[in-house]
Amino acid sequence: MKHKRYLCNMFAFGMAACLVALTVNRILIPKCYYDDSWSTTSTYQGFYQMEKDSVDVLFLGSSCAAAGLNPQEFYDSYGIRSYNLGCEGQSLLTSYYWLEEALRFQSPKVVVLEVFFTFLYNRDEPLNTAESSTRKAFDYMRWSPVKWEAVHDICNYDKKQTLSSYYFPNIRYHARWKELEENDFISGEMAGHYELKGYAPLAQRRGNEGYVPLSPADSSDRAGMAPLMREYLDRIVMLCRENGITLILTKMPDTDCNVSKYNTMSDYAQEQGIPYWDFNEESLYRASGFVHMEDMNDDWHVNLWGAEKISRCIAEKLYDAYGITGIPDSQWEDTKTYYDMVCRDCELKQITDIEPYVDAVSREDYTVLIAVKGDGMTFLEESVKEDFRQMGIFMDYTENSSYFAVIHEGKIEEGTSKEILVHHGSTGNRLTDYEIKSAGWDSTYDVCASIKINDEEWARNGNGINVVIYSNERKQVVDSVSYDGEFKR
Repeated sequence: MKHKRYLCNMFAFGMAACLVALTVNRILIPKCYYDDSWSTTSTYQGFYQMEKDSVDVLFLGSSCAAAGLNPQEFYDSYGIRSYNLGCEGQSLLTSYYWLEEALRFQSPKVVVLEVFFTFLYNRDEPLNTAESSTRKAFDYMRWSPVKWEAVHDICNYDKKQTLSSYYFPNIRYHARWKELEENDFISGEMAGHYELKGYAPLAQRRGNEGYVPLSPADSSDRAGMAPLMREYLDRIVMLCRENGITLILTKMPDTDCNVSKYNTMSDYAQEQGIPYWDFNEESLYRASGFVHMEDMNDDWHVNLWGAEKISRCIAEKLYDAYGITGIPDSQWEDTKTYYDMVCRDCELKQITDIEPYVDAVSREDYTVLIAVKGDGMTFLEESVKEDFRQMGIFMDYTENSSYFAVIHEGKIEEGTSKEILVHHGSTGNRLTDYEIKSAGWDSTYDVCASIKINDEEWARNGNGINVVIYSNERKQVVDSVSYDGEFKR
């Protein structure tokens, strides 16, 4: 009897220890949710919540794919049900194993693979990408023979990584205790936000004025693929064939493209009998309506508007040439409103005049935080003051005074003083704290404007009015501007 009691106690202790270890692991693993520019964690946790066999098209690849292929646009334009499993720094090894994992839950008709990482990207890394990028992609893959094989391959090629750190993530992330934040403790809540289905919207317009699309006739040179990437590209081709999946290779526009890489990929695609759609190639670039100056976020990633053009172009090809027909599905229907909100957030960054800007931020889903540096009153035209009054902000302060204002969930707080003002508050469930400091020219304190959210500075600290816009729904800052007679970002 004593032995049985002892065994029961040992079993209970072991179960409790396992539960504690799993909880610690879950808390310590870094998280990139939908409040991050690259919401990798949301991408992979969200994939597991999709209805079985409901995804007809899968996207794989690096951040170029994550920013360039928009599942909501595929659905809205042609009714095509898709999911984006791309992420920043995704090597073809990662693409291969996530395709294997995806096939455990979905039966896609088409896989679209973005091929940026086919060529040497990081010569100092055995996997052609940073360890952190590999970890982000595999930390949230469920344990199965797929993940077991993946981590063994990773550690076989990259001797700096260890199997134990994948089996017990707390070994790798034990030093994160001091960095823990809200998302580490509300992962269950955050995991439910995967409305964009892996897509990462970018909102800058920073294209290259001198960009010229490729003309394949300009050169017969061929670039060499990275050997390990070629191996896994071959494996992706074979896996798609074995499962009766149409594989399409694609390349997003970027300034790193050249004819030698294009020729290599074209040759490979022809040898394998698969399509290759490179949006750097002149005819496809023109056909998509892409404009580099308007549609690029930076040298390597397209922005929201570029992604819409490329996504519509690919969706049309899939619909017309590959028979991928539209199917009504609530998983995409129900996210249209959220996507419209994301588009409005991106459009906000393009406004360059104060009056339309004030009108645009007058939305209940925004928290508006304002701080004045130096003198904010001199620069305000009467029409702008009236727009602020329509929001409920009266800005009843004098030149050179300190001033702050907050609008949150219909409630308005304002303050003015000759001396420095410091105001604290919180949004939502009170886990997002903010601090506003304002010092006008009359203050004995150094003039400043500071707006911190969870201890991170967001104000431009420009002379005049500083405004930070926080999305209550997306739990992120969507814009920060200052105005001193001119509108500045």
